Parts: sequence; structure tokens; C-alpha cells
Amino acid sequence: MSLEAKTKTIEVLVSKKPEGEVDPNKVSKDFNAPDANAEVEGHGIWRWVECWHCGSMRHVYWEYPGEVFTCGNCGYDYVPVSI
Repeated sequence: MSLEAKTKTIEVLVSKKPEGEVDPNKVSKDFNAPDANAEVEGHGIWRWVECWHCGSMRHVYWEYPGEVFTCGNCGYDYVPVSI
């Protein structure tokens, strides 16, 4: 029996370091994988983002351009860069 590897391609946004001071009350949480039991959301979009600092793949619910996230891997803040 021969096993063949399946491959999938996903779109990943790059990120950048936030400019200026970041209000800790406005920083959003990121995830390293989607929640299989997540509720339906209304005004954002789930996207994969690569942390500018550590390079880890983060799963975010992106609601608006300029939204700041804190990387769950390295703890640095980042902003997804739209294509």
C-alpha cells in the first residue's frame, strides 16, 4: 500500500511592527490554529499571518486594517499587512 502526501496551499499575510505606542486595551488575541468549535462571527475575517518578529504562523480574526495583535509565541505586537 502506497501512501501519498496531500498538500494544500494557504494564503498567509505578512505583518509589521506597530508604529508608535500600542494601547494594551486594544490589542487583539491571536491563535496558532483555528478553533473547530468557534461561533460564527459577523464583521471580520479569519486570516493566517506570519509574525514579523519570530516568523510563526498565527491565526487571527481580523476586523479592521491597522488592528494590532500580540503573538502568542514570542509576545511581540504585530499588525497584519493587507495585500
